[in-house]
Amino acid sequence: MNIKKVAHIALSGALVCSMFSSSVWKVGATTETSSSRVDEILSKMTTKQKIEQKIMPDFRQWKNDGESKTHDLTEMNDDLRKIMETHDFGGIILFGDNTHETDKIVRLIDDFQKAATKPRDDNANRLPLLVSIDNEGGTVFRVDTGTAMPGNMAIGATKDKNAAYLDGKIIGREEVALGINNNFGPDLDTNSNPLNPVIHIRSISSDPNLVADLGVEIVKGIQDQNVAATAKHFPGHGDTSTDSHTGLPTVDKSYEEIKQLELVPFQAAIDAGIDMIMTAHIAYPQIAEKLETKSGELITAPATLSRVFLTDILRKDMGFEGVVVTDSMTMQAIVQYFGDAEAVVMAFQAGVDIALKPTVINCPSSIKDMDRIIDYAVQAVEDGRIDEKELDASVRRILELKEKRGILDLNEDNRTIEEKIANAEAIVGCEEHRRIERNVAEQAITVIKNDEEVLPFNPKANEHVLLIGAYENEVPGLKLGMRQAIADGKISDKVTYEAINYNKNTTLDSLKPYIDKADYVITITEMGDATSLKPDHWITRVPTEITQYANEKGIDNVLMSIHKPYDVANFKDAKAIVAAYGSRGMDPTALDDPNGTLPSKVYGANIPAAVNVIFGKQAQGILPVDIPSINENHEMVVNDILYPIGHGLKYQENAGEFKVNAKGLLNKDPFTLTVQGEDLQQITKHNYRIELIMDNEHFELSSKDSLTVKDNVLVFDFKANEKPIMKFDVKPLFNKGAYAPIKEVRIYDYKDRSFLPTNDVSKTTVGYLPQKMTLYSKDRKTSATGVFEIGTQFDTLTWASSTLEEFKKEVDVKLKDTQELKQVKELKFSYDGNGFTPQGEYQIAISMDSSWKDGNYKVVGIYKNGDTKVLDAKIEEDAFVFALGDYDYYGIIDEKGGETIIPPKDPTEPPHTGDSTSVMFMIGVLTLSFGGIVYLRKKAIGK
Repeated sequence: MNIKKVAHIALSGALVCSMFSSSVWKVGATTETSSSRVDEILSKMTTKQKIEQKIMPDFRQWKNDGESKTHDLTEMNDDLRKIMETHDFGGIILFGDNTHETDKIVRLIDDFQKAATKPRDDNANRLPLLVSIDNEGGTVFRVDTGTAMPGNMAIGATKDKNAAYLDGKIIGREEVALGINNNFGPDLDTNSNPLNPVIHIRSISSDPNLVADLGVEIVKGIQDQNVAATAKHFPGHGDTSTDSHTGLPTVDKSYEEIKQLELVPFQAAIDAGIDMIMTAHIAYPQIAEKLETKSGELITAPATLSRVFLTDILRKDMGFEGVVVTDSMTMQAIVQYFGDAEAVVMAFQAGVDIALKPTVINCPSSIKDMDRIIDYAVQAVEDGRIDEKELDASVRRILELKEKRGILDLNEDNRTIEEKIANAEAIVGCEEHRRIERNVAEQAITVIKNDEEVLPFNPKANEHVLLIGAYENEVPGLKLGMRQAIADGKISDKVTYEAINYNKNTTLDSLKPYIDKADYVITITEMGDATSLKPDHWITRVPTEITQYANEKGIDNVLMSIHKPYDVANFKDAKAIVAAYGSRGMDPTALDDPNGTLPSKVYGANIPAAVNVIFGKQAQGILPVDIPSINENHEMVVNDILYPIGHGLKYQENAGEFKVNAKGLLNKDPFTLTVQGEDLQQITKHNYRIELIMDNEHFELSSKDSLTVKDNVLVFDFKANEKPIMKFDVKPLFNKGAYAPIKEVRIYDYKDRSFLPTNDVSKTTVGYLPQKMTLYSKDRKTSATGVFEIGTQFDTLTWASSTLEEFKKEVDVKLKDTQELKQVKELKFSYDGNGFTPQGEYQIAISMDSSWKDGNYKVVGIYKNGDTKVLDAKIEEDAFVFALGDYDYYGIIDEKGGETIIPPKDPTEPPHTGDSTSVMFMIGVLTLSFGGIVYLRKKAIGK
């Protein structure tokens, strides 16, 4: 599908945000590479045009010559248009300075492309641009109106491939709508060094395999939208302690070592077909060659300038055939050692395809610096320092990528600028994307610590919540989280709340008036570098003081770590800590409705997501990195892991199974009912309460002495660690049928949080038993008669007969469990099939009490498929007597009741009637329903 067709489809219907309608938003479609087309373009390019195709400038700020201050560049101007018309840059990179409003972004990109493709007098091929942007997600996201998603480490905390794919899909989808065709993401660094100053939450995990698994899904999500994805920062920036923006980091590892860690995600991305890889300005002295700096010093080549890394390892060993782009060439890791023009030439010599930001262009006259660099590189080609064959191969890779992603056909897009803007505004930051963003962010929230089961908070009406951020821009996100929790019904709308922030000048005394009136306190912690772990640093001091004071006052409180999660080890007095992995704040103007629950502009979804989990949304996240302990000097001890990767607490969701020892009845005499919880887990650590809702229509309490009864609710209070066993006497009020004495069980912990059992106690019913069963031999000369007794929980029926042993010898009734032979007067049938299997032919008689006599009963043989046949059954006194045949089941049906026999889905189960109140029993050869139908099984369960 070409661009023109896509444009027509996009305009054929209403513009809506739909994840399933790619035709609305795609600007191009992937096509097979046509080498002849690329060959033709390449053959007509001059050396200068080839060099310019390998350069990607930025224009983030602008000023006119003579002006003292620059401003964000959000609109094309005549001077910039002239620069683009007179150069053949391969692409441009946009920053947040360029991307404030959707309509302006679309116009700016459209103007850049028009200027880049405007014909010139020299008849040169005018090629559309790669339009690139750093949209990693989370804290590194440039589009103010877009959907940032929660960020890489949050994705790692979900450990969910679908979440990772959606992350990439939404980012790529919005980029296409804006006209962006190249994303500088995902970040595939493995954050193996907790002291890393620049990567940290930009990384998915400290586990390279998890980075690979989820990183590949992000790549697929982006590239499925026809956007070129870029894995960065090759060969790995995760084990550095220096920021390459400010210096040259060094990693002292061998090639074998990095193949086991740093290179794992990059190899996975290459194998998955990633389009681009971005280099890192990092020195690996055991691997890379030496280079001479501008001062004459020999240093280890940064990977960006290393032919060992970019040609020998990346191209030859790892098999990457795509485009290699540098990180910004204006970073100190490069410029402090090499001149700007020489650095570009060295990068091209090493194997780089595109040099990113080799100099700053922020005014009309500054283009001369770029021209100087271009001329220097052209001269290097003419001097033989840059191999012409390698130059052509490099430019070919760029052109093939542009063809693959439909960029070379961009001029076929005949939509008007208004149509492009309308399309973008329908997609960028749309409600569907925001909801997915929120869901993924909530999925990532990790409960690190929850002493005394403080979480989740359960405020009641008129109670007060205090939320304290570390910065002012975090306050709107805290408030948003509260509004969402109220809207979702997690807390009452009668709960009051207040959100404030602290700073380096905040004292505990200034916060006490706020804390004193709160019933719950949530405080954000936000680790910067290692110095912020010190006890006197305000980002540690203030949360510590709040925690200690709230504990003294008996106020439930929790710390929310929103940046590097390593600070969770620093707050030993905290009873509860959650990690959110995203410190992006929120501008109050991001909400069209100040009281709304879903922003319309970019915001940090992590903070409100953490609030929602604190108030009861189930915690799902796990730590994607190891958390080292922090010693008495408040320094991380990297080899002593306090919380390992994979750690994450869950809230208790239920109270386990509850058993009701319902009784088979012979009469209306009172009987003792026992209700018992099997596994209440954490609930019993503290005092707790259980409420039983009785069926007062069919049962009544024989005595209310020592019981707390409210209407039909029995209330039992238990002390910590006391076993949840409840016994009381009840009397049946019905004459036939079967009913559940307990309709519902509700459990409340010491924080008054409610739980339900895992089983439905209303399915455990009490009904009247058959009185006796008689087994006959075929000739009717030998028989065994006994009565039934119901076992605990209806798990067994016992049929006792004084003549069973003699009968067994006559008709060869075999017991499966030989232990049962010790009690020859008793035969047990149980759910697990440990009953008896009849051998040979015999008859059976089942007698019922007089309450069953008013029915019009018939005996039927039943096959597994539900087919039935009325049998020749005799009625002798109160019993039905019939012979076994080749049927799978036998039933006594009440035609007067008009019940329908339903065939079983499970072949080991008997059929059942349409009476939902009946209780079916699987008890060896005998299956009983107290709803008015009796079944006999021919074979034991599992046979």
